[in-house]
Amino acid sequence: YPTDDETYNTANGDVSITVNKADPSVTTWPTASAITYGQTLADSTLSGGEASVAGSFDWTTPATAPAAGTADQSVTFTPTDADNYETVVFDVSVTVGKAIPTITTEPTASAITYGQTLADSTLSGGEASVAGAFDWTTPATAPDVGTADQSVTFTPTDADNYEAVVFDVSVTVGKATPTITTPPEAGNIVVGQTLASSTLSGGEASVAGSFAWTDDSIEPLEGKADQSVTFTPTDGDNYETVVFDVSVTTLATEPEEHSASMAVTDPTAESLTLTWTIGSGERRIVVVRALYAVNWTPTDGVSPTGVNVDFSAAADQGNGNKICYDGAGNSVTLTGLTPNTLYWFKVFEYNGSKFGAKGLNTTGTENYYTDDIPLEGSGSTLPTSVVLYYFVAGAENGQAVLRWRTASEIDTVGFWVERQVGGAWMRVNDKIIYGKGEMGATYALVDAGAEIGGTYTWRIVEIETDGGQQIHGPFTRTVSELGFAAENPITVTPDGVLIRWLSREGESYKILRSTDLTQGFGVIEEDISATVPENEFLDETAGSIGMYLIQVDDE
Repeated sequence: YPTDDETYNTANGDVSITVNKADPSVTTWPTASAITYGQTLADSTLSGGEASVAGSFDWTTPATAPAAGTADQSVTFTPTDADNYETVVFDVSVTVGKAIPTITTEPTASAITYGQTLADSTLSGGEASVAGAFDWTTPATAPDVGTADQSVTFTPTDADNYEAVVFDVSVTVGKATPTITTPPEAGNIVVGQTLASSTLSGGEASVAGSFAWTDDSIEPLEGKADQSVTFTPTDGDNYETVVFDVSVTTLATEPEEHSASMAVTDPTAESLTLTWTIGSGERRIVVVRALYAVNWTPTDGVSPTGVNVDFSAAADQGNGNKICYDGAGNSVTLTGLTPNTLYWFKVFEYNGSKFGAKGLNTTGTENYYTDDIPLEGSGSTLPTSVVLYYFVAGAENGQAVLRWRTASEIDTVGFWVERQVGGAWMRVNDKIIYGKGEMGATYALVDAGAEIGGTYTWRIVEIETDGGQQIHGPFTRTVSELGFAAENPITVTPDGVLIRWLSREGESYKILRSTDLTQGFGVIEEDISATVPENEFLDETAGSIGMYLIQVDDE
């Protein structure tokens, strides 16, 4: 329209106008349902979305198959009035869960032994819908004996997108076999006894249990042989029994009669002949020891070794005990002896051969007659030169102690002390008590077999340098609970010096006195007859200083 409509006419014409599509407004974003790995976005439902105009929400690329996890995926809103409204593209979060593999073939488990763990059982042959590995869920488990299901876990190689699968597989567990770390030792038996009489001792195994003869009614023949032993575990549900062999020695029977009545003949400075009365045994051995009584006993089933009639060459079995004879005879001539030395002997009677498996049947020394005798030399047979002042018994520190004092000692090796038990004499000291010199001395010995307050009979066996022995006593004494109450054998009286000593039947004595040891001793009285059990002598000429010796007269 012209402004000057009086001058100009109105003109009409067409004008081109461009109108763009409107952008809808999405007022509420839709939510996506969860899917599983392997599914596509098309399997996820979009719901709840709203926009300013009518339309629909769809996945932009519905064929997409996302990995497991939560991630944004593209959604497109398409308006119904697509001519006038634009589509809108935006992201929506989608959760993709791991897929569960399918176990198409379960694996099988190899058998194991009790004490082993599942880790020792091999799983083989398993198959699944995806790649992966089969393993024990708890490989450290050590199952009991039997067949039972155990948990197995299948772990996919693509663990990011696939779940592990847990299921059970049957496993067989067998009993374990214990290890015998130390076989037991079998006690010796005698012909006629069964294995039940042989004690099995000292055996050890890897588990608790007991050892026993498989058949204890077997009666073995003489000799050494292997016999079956069964180890039975305490836990018999989980451990097998073990059967193995142990050597048992079956000895010959004990002789009914034993060697006796030993005697020494033809002694020289370095040799002698020992004889004895044989018993009913097949063989016997002679054990010899110098100076001390034989204190060695043969061992059952052990053959004598190092036997030699030459004492100096025979093998030492311990503590100087030597075997100088092994045979079926009743005498042996010993050589290699030392002059003026005390020797002791024991004879052991036995059955069986020298072979160790049939060795010495010495199960109890009370079953054997053994005779101890000293070597009888060719020296003096005169009365002993030892004179005793006293012999007493008393309590000391809770023990029975014997004390004696000698008035003199000449040609004396030493002393044994014996206590009477029943009808026999039992030695108190296990080693000889050596003498201390011709001036005499005081001695003490503990008798472990005597009780305080008890009354016993003792004797002293004196061993002389010529090989002879002399008996002093017997002395019957009570072990005083108040200790020792022995009087001084030499006392001073108003009339002189009174001397007391123990005397023996048939002896006579002489008394020597010295007031100056540099001048020696002089005889002050002799030919004093014994007045058993004690003699007295009053020295009326004694001075204030003096020392006495009492000796047995040589006549």
